[in-house]
Amino acid sequence: MWRSILSLCLFCTSAATMAIEVPQAPHLLVSGNAEQKVEPDMLTLRVAVTALEKKGIDAKQQVDKRVAAFFGQLEGLGIKRSDVEAGNLVISPEYQYPQNRKPELAGYRAQRQLAVKLYQLDKLSQLMDAALKSGLESVSQIEFGLKDPQAARE
Repeated sequence: MWRSILSLCLFCTSAATMAIEVPQAPHLLVSGNAEQKVEPDMLTLRVAVTALEKKGIDAKQQVDKRVAAFFGQLEGLGIKRSDVEAGNLVISPEYQYPQNRKPELAGYRAQRQLAVKLYQLDKLSQLMDAALKSGLESVSQIEFGLKDPQAARE
């Protein structure tokens, strides 16, 4: 039985190999690879602001206040509002779990993520300082990129 399976496998392999047609005329096969290194000319800084308050509305207002302060700092750095993407506002209850007791509601946590595009890379440190001064306590990612990636591809 193994011989018949092995013979069938060999037949299928050799049949597929024979099916590839080789040109009869002289021919040339060409293969290539290219790589281009480009310096980034912009970056995206992702930051988050959170607040924990007894009431959900208070947590939201605290987040809004910090985001507004951050926008004020951005204008001082010459960053336009159109270069900032504000993510969804998420409000969720937060519980404490004391030992041998029922969970207790600690309050409501509000969180908003922001993505800031910066075209003057030398201002990164100032941007991060502005975020921290405004109460945005989490820098989650710095992503370098190009204003016009299509130009580099071409």
